Amino acid sequence: MRKILVAALLVLVAAIGTASALGFGYGASEPKMGAAAGECAGYGHGYGKQNMGLRMVEREGVSQVEVSEEDVKAVLESASFETFVNPRGLTIQRITVDGDPAGKIVGDYTIDQLEILKAYETLNGIKVFLGVDGEPVGFVLLR
Repeated sequence: MRKILVAALLVLVAAIGTASALGFGYGASEPKMGAAAGECAGYGHGYGKQNMGLRMVEREGVSQVEVSEEDVKAVLESASFETFVNPRGLTIQRITVDGDPAGKIVGDYTIDQLEILKAYETLNGIKVFLGVDGEPVGFVLLR
């Protein structure tokens, strides 16, 4: 019985070593995620730049809709913003409408600086992605 356990342990150690050598473990060749990813340092959204869930919504195949800039501005102007700086040093603005969470903005942007990138009909309402210079920086839900 002891020989079987020793043999199984040796097989396990060899499998872990092989997986690490092939790049499946936590070795030096493994791609970095989160803040260690370089280009997206500080965002914590995995590989690439932050996208506020825009790619995920596009993959799900939900319907893109048109919204007026005036409607979005009206919601943002009536909303309350809770601003704080996260441990990575990013300014986060939580958007609340009538006491309900309605979105967020990552960065110290004013309402006038934001532009509408795209809007999608979701189960929670219309999710409007907001950007600055064509890059997503937040979203707001229109209910």
